[in-house]
Amino acid sequence: MRRVSIKHIHEGARAIFDGADLRDAQVTDNEMPNSSWVGTELHAVAMEDTGLQGARIEQADLSGARFVDVRMQGALLLSTSLKGINMNGPADLTHITIFNSSFQDAFLPGALFVEANARGVDFSGSILQNSDFRRANVERSSFAGATITDATFDFANVSLTDFTNAIGASKGSWFNIQGTPVGLVL
Repeated sequence: MRRVSIKHIHEGARAIFDGADLRDAQVTDNEMPNSSWVGTELHAVAMEDTGLQGARIEQADLSGARFVDVRMQGALLLSTSLKGINMNGPADLTHITIFNSSFQDAFLPGALFVEANARGVDFSGSILQNSDFRRANVERSSFAGATITDATFDFANVSLTDFTNAIGASKGSWFNIQGTPVGLVL
């Protein structure tokens, strides 16, 4: 199914894409809540205006993917590579749960990680200006070298989170953060 085009699925609840090879695919104008993407190859996929609320994405490769207006509220990301992903445009990851995954060098300006559970996630080198991590748990995550200008971390758990060489930290909002971060210079 490589380079396939998936369009206009409006009743895609609980769709299963486990093990599919969707590299370089075009996925546009879909609603696929609670869908499953276990072991799915999504390298360089282009996804636009797609609802993946509550989706399970596990051991998948989304490196180099391009997402525009992809809604992933309440989704579960496990052991997934999102290295270099471009999530320009509204990226709603509110209430998402992320474990053993990497957003290293990702482009996520204005992304919503409100109340996300993202402990131990690698955001190093990512562009996260204007992103919102309010009430998120990013304990033991890494934002080393990330651009976090005007990002909001109000009420977030940043215990042992690495902000070494993070760019723009002094312009972010840090009201009532929980824990002691590493390398945070305000």
